[in-house]
Amino acid sequence: MEGKGIKIMTGTPLGDIKATAKGVTGKVGEAKVAADYLLVSIGRKAVSGPLNLAAAGVATDERGWIPVDDYCRTSAPGVYAIGDATGKGMLAHWASAQAIAAVDTIAGERTALPLDQVPGAIFTSPEIGVVGATEEQLKERGANYKVGKFPFAALGKAMAINATDGFVKILADAATDQVLGVHIIGAHATDLIAEAGPAMRLECTARELGKAIHAHPTLGESLMEAAHAVHGESAHIPARRR
Repeated sequence: MEGKGIKIMTGTPLGDIKATAKGVTGKVGEAKVAADYLLVSIGRKAVSGPLNLAAAGVATDERGWIPVDDYCRTSAPGVYAIGDATGKGMLAHWASAQAIAAVDTIAGERTALPLDQVPGAIFTSPEIGVVGATEEQLKERGANYKVGKFPFAALGKAMAINATDGFVKILADAATDQVLGVHIIGAHATDLIAEAGPAMRLECTARELGKAIHAHPTLGESLMEAAHAVHGESAHIPARRR
């Protein structure tokens, strides 16, 4: 985004907002800013209050969300909750998976749903796809991990479709090589992240992912190459000098 001249300011309050004939203006501190449009995206809040869930023995947290375990069970025996009401994920595909897990559990086939295996898709330009832990989260946990990164600029298909901006980054446990997180930014990232979901679910290692043969030329090769890069073995990017 910065390469496109977009300035990113996080944790920055915007005040004195006014609509104008040309769009909208506001103030960041004493500095005036102007834009064609203002998008307000402040998240969602729970509306569980009118349901009187306490009467059914269903606990809610301080914000009104319904806490559930990995099987979508609430604090009340026999009562399940899924979707946005749980305050987890808040994604359509996550809610669908929760529904299946809840029904499976009711039927006696318990299927746990770890939240860290839920893929996220951001339909921006370029697209973003994520699943699993970020480097910041791993550092907070004190985890030892390895990083493999592969740029779209070294990808034949990306060159062919003139979409060389972006990369794939794979995080793997330093000891076991298990894939802990996959992060993609670039063309069709929201489609590419689908491969990482099963890899996380099956506790795949970076080396196993790298050994899976990917068709050429495709964007999907970027995951294979990033997996090889975890071990410094990608054939299409220069090896780091030691």
